Amino acid sequence: MEVKIKKLSAVEKELEVKLTSREISSIREKVYKTWQENSQIPGYRKGKAPLEIVLKRYKEEIEKDLKENLATFFYKQAIKEANVEPVSYPVILSSSLTVDGGFVFKMKIEERPEVKLPKYKGLKVEKKAPEVKDEEVDKVLEDLKQERARWEDVIRPSKEGDYIILDMEIYVDDKSVEKKEKVGVLLDTKVVLPQLVENLKGLVPGSGKEFEIDIPSGYPDKKLAGKRCRYKVKIHNIREKREPDINDAFAQQLGEYKNLEELRQAIRQELQNYKHRRSEMEVEEKLVQELVTRSRLEVPSQLLEIQARRIAEDIVLRLLYRGIPREDVERQMETIWEEARKEADKQLRLSFILDEVIRKENIDVSQQELDDYLKQLAEQRKTPFEELKTQLEKSREIGNIKEQIKKRKALELIKENAHIVRKEEV
Repeated sequence: MEVKIKKLSAVEKELEVKLTSREISSIREKVYKTWQENSQIPGYRKGKAPLEIVLKRYKEEIEKDLKENLATFFYKQAIKEANVEPVSYPVILSSSLTVDGGFVFKMKIEERPEVKLPKYKGLKVEKKAPEVKDEEVDKVLEDLKQERARWEDVIRPSKEGDYIILDMEIYVDDKSVEKKEKVGVLLDTKVVLPQLVENLKGLVPGSGKEFEIDIPSGYPDKKLAGKRCRYKVKIHNIREKREPDINDAFAQQLGEYKNLEELRQAIRQELQNYKHRRSEMEVEEKLVQELVTRSRLEVPSQLLEIQARRIAEDIVLRLLYRGIPREDVERQMETIWEEARKEADKQLRLSFILDEVIRKENIDVSQQELDDYLKQLAEQRKTPFEELKTQLEKSREIGNIKEQIKKRKALELIKENAHIVRKEEV
């Protein structure tokens, strides 16, 4: 095997690989045999036609198959011979069989970029000094109160804020277009058409009513949007929201709190912890942005596309999971791809930067650090530690986990050596 290397860019190289007839003979014979055994040629039973006839009849197809098999078989050996370390899958640029029975192919590979690190110690960033306000504690208490509110049946005329159970039929041009039985409607103009709420007020269980309203053109239900609709309703139940009082008894129902003040203090502490975690994350994000902005490196284009595709697929799945219609998601694909490429570029730059910091600082992972990480992972997955460790070793994921730990340690080192200025939260 002869390999010639041509530099295309800071991160790309072209490898021209030449193989002799002898080197490719076993692969060639295997391809020829497969074609001969599977060929159906008139005048011969399947697999019994002479090889010369098979080669003549399927010349182009066999040559294409042979070249693909040879490139697939020899590309790893060629990479090893060239002493290069690709960061993405090689791209076969061309291939041909030579007149002397040999084989030549060219492939493009992407390598890890050279990273010109800025000064990564002493980076200056601002950090919010989070403060929990009384209004925030009150908001949590109000949410807790609403969660524990009960809907109770009442016998009286319906009013705004009630939840009513009713039969409802809707007509457009005297034709029934929708019919529902015992459906619930919250009499709240924030979530229901104001005209509908107004017409459903003042009714009592067992009563009925017919009325007409104009539906706005932008209404989500297309069969009703922009139409004048006639409603026919019959009321079954009227339910009133009963909210608990926020007092010592309310606090005691929520846990081991002696009184309301203890509950308020617990909520304040939880909010303080949350804001602290968020503040730490913001500091890391600012440090990452500083590193990415100041560092100079070229991101391999094919690797960037692979990472962007993964991120875009994840965004699409999350949007669909949230209930957004697929057609709406598809209309946003251009924006999704743009955001995915930006995020992929940032992630890859940070990864290469942290790898360089790891190299410069000789950062490594001890067995104790690895075991501590795996124990946390085992707890999260509710899997015995030894079982998880064995699984990861078999799947060769341990190496990737060590790299993740190294990167985390590199980022912690940068954070520990940063000049962090505290800023009061407004």
